[in-house]
Amino acid sequence: MEESVSIIIVNYNGKKHLEKCLDSLLKISYQNYEIIIVDNHSTDGSIELIKKKYPRVNLIELEKNYGFA
Repeated sequence: MEESVSIIIVNYNGKKHLEKCLDSLLKISYQNYEIIIVDNHSTDGSIELIKKKYPRVNLIELEKNYGFA
């Protein structure tokens, strides 16, 4: 039985890095995983990018920047 894996990314205005990161993660051959992005109230279009291009990614939108995890 394959173990389930969660990949959690904390983001704040990291749009310029997200696309490359997510494209790479979505190439993983392991089947039983999820990607979770916790967004610290980004204002650079990160949220819109994730919603539009990466619907498979679980997005948690915070109402303010709480800083690092």
